[in-house]
Amino acid sequence: MPSSLTIYHLSGRPEVLRAAAASIAGDASLVLRPFEEKKITSPSLVRSALREGRHEAVAFGCKDLTLQRFQVALKFYLLFFGSGSRFLVDEGGQIITVSWSSFLFVDVPRFILEAIASLAVLLHAWARLPRLKRSYGERP
Repeated sequence: MPSSLTIYHLSGRPEVLRAAAASIAGDASLVLRPFEEKKITSPSLVRSALREGRHEAVAFGCKDLTLQRFQVALKFYLLFFGSGSRFLVDEGGQIITVSWSSFLFVDVPRFILEAIASLAVLLHAWARLPRLKRSYGERP
């Protein structure tokens, strides 16, 4: 159990996140800090936020992890800029422990496959576009 846990609150209700993170924190001091989602696009802001203060464990908290759009980016930031134990937490009590092995062998391959699938869909649509234009006729 860490002696201090800092949760960067992205969305949801802070008091519910605090209760959900109680299983991680145990008797440790728990600090909840607000963090805007738009800051995720700036690595320097995330790095400075994660490196400020003294904590043995760090987490990002949100309303629902299944709806969280930036999980891969958050895991990347936690691994490279976080210290100690790293977690993603949601209001429902779901806790994801972030580790190098799960990131490299699960998240990165899944991300690459999603990118390939998206590219395949785009190429398929681009290839069919001239045929669709001919069949529906050019509209002014």
